[in-house]
Amino acid sequence: MLGCDVTSQNQVKALETRLWNYSGSCVTIVLVKHVSTMTVTMRRMRIGVYSKMATFLKIIDYGMRTLLYSKYTSILGLESVNKGVILCPKEIALREKAEKEGNPELEFVNIWRTKTAFSWKRQRTPMARRGVSLEYDDAVAKNSVVTAKAVPVDLAYDVWFWSLKKERINEIDETYLFWQHVDPNLNLLYMDTYPANLDLHFSELTDESTVSTKYQTGMYFVRRATIVVDGWVFISEDVPAIHNIHLVIFDRDNVEDYSELIEEDSNYDAELAETLKLYERWES
Repeated sequence: MLGCDVTSQNQVKALETRLWNYSGSCVTIVLVKHVSTMTVTMRRMRIGVYSKMATFLKIIDYGMRTLLYSKYTSILGLESVNKGVILCPKEIALREKAEKEGNPELEFVNIWRTKTAFSWKRQRTPMARRGVSLEYDDAVAKNSVVTAKAVPVDLAYDVWFWSLKKERINEIDETYLFWQHVDPNLNLLYMDTYPANLDLHFSELTDESTVSTKYQTGMYFVRRATIVVDGWVFISEDVPAIHNIHLVIFDRDNVEDYSELIEEDSNYDAELAETLKLYERWES
């Protein structure tokens, strides 16, 4: 599930969209738009007919889609995230827009992931190597700790902004520049609680408008950008919790046989005693 923000309660239904995969399962996304920031809640859920899991890559795809809607809905007057931000390549974007609306308005955004690559640069980070301890699996028993580990992945998205008005394209350009300057992140919450703010890297904006062919194809303005996400694919596992630590403190001076420090009582550890016997004293 992806949770975002809403400017009015009436927008909730308009901002809801469902994604159905080939197995018949679905993911529901409800947008909630904050004034200055936007947070997307990321949680894997068992849903649909065959109890399939929504992949984290799909969640990031829809997180980017939602973020673009939040940034540009006021400029382009987008009706909803489903109709306003389309997941498809540029070559079929106009057809996809027409299929969704019948009589489409040429004010929309389309986005498509073009690269998914393992990030060797971030492979040695603590998150990738040992993970992060989150919470006990059972708050009462406290037998194990839920630990989140992740695979670092670089995700490249091509984004196209479409409009019939040149001034709207200028506004899109300015918003894109301020986006890099103010908050170049995709803000996610893992398990509804833990922040996972993914860094975004922006390319320059390039013009793909039909100015030079407007007498043959008609006139519309298109901006293209590439945004690379420093993403993570998460997995959670239970790690046994440590409740007691047996600590032996002694002064080794004038002690020839360290086994004499271990008394055979209820806490006697035979394996520990044998290990201490192997300890060699080094004379300085």
